[in-house]
Amino acid sequence: MRWFYDVKKRKTIIGVFIFVLFVCTTSLYVKLNIISNAKESSTSDATQTASVPELTMTPQAPEVTETPTVTPLATPTIILTLTPTITATPTTIPTNTPTPVATLTYKPTPTPSIKRPTPTPSLKLTPKITLINKTSTPRKTSTPKPLSTPSKVVSNKIVLRYKNGNTSANSDSIYPMFKIVNSGKQSIKLSNVKIRYYYTKEENKTETFWCDSFSKGATNVYGNFVSLSNKKSTADRYLEIGFSEAAGELKAGESAEVSVGFAKNDWSEYNQKNDYSYSASTTYFEWNKVTLYVSGKLAFGREP
Repeated sequence: MRWFYDVKKRKTIIGVFIFVLFVCTTSLYVKLNIISNAKESSTSDATQTASVPELTMTPQAPEVTETPTVTPLATPTIILTLTPTITATPTTIPTNTPTPVATLTYKPTPTPSIKRPTPTPSLKLTPKITLINKTSTPRKTSTPKPLSTPSKVVSNKIVLRYKNGNTSANSDSIYPMFKIVNSGKQSIKLSNVKIRYYYTKEENKTETFWCDSFSKGATNVYGNFVSLSNKKSTADRYLEIGFSEAAGELKAGESAEVSVGFAKNDWSEYNQKNDYSYSASTTYFEWNKVTLYVSGKLAFGREP
């Protein structure tokens, strides 16, 4: 289809096409006129024959006039197929020029060596002996005053608050919940803190402990079951709750909440009403029948 883009060739081809189309149209028009004239002549002959009076004549075979059949010539159909030629214009892709990054080399400043002071030799004092007559009045000696008063050691103050997550008298599981409050002025390492909940087991069956939530990570809480050597009617066993090193510290004025649970493996029931640490309170309060220890020393509560 390069001729389509050539103006001279395109005009020539279009002119030829128009001429051929004109010739075909003219020939078709002439043939159609011939056919129409032939039809008119045949019609007039038939009219004249009908108006002539009847004559007694010897019949003759009628003349058969053959009407020529004109077969129209097929009009040539010219199909022009235009194939556009697309010229690709190369597109330049910008190349990113890497920006040089300045490399900083850290040169440590040498620390000047500190010279240790040369020890000064101690001076030896020779005591002077003064002879005092027995009859002389002894001199009063003043008692030296301490230069400074030693500062008082601030002890950690920690409070344990408790509420019950399951207040049913008979239950297949026990849910004690605690809130540890550091009301002192020093941070407390939680791995040094232990909480004890006292109860009666009723039956000698294996138990399981779990932690539902802890504000410093439930995976940092563990529990141990310990039987009391001096068993009481309200406590023959206690659950000791501890914290791992990952629990971190409880800063001054900070608090942490921990919710735990335990049950017998066969889910048999406990009688909570005869448990030393049991309370039906569903809100936190300072309950002295649960105990808290810091570094092995009792810091809150009263043992049974």
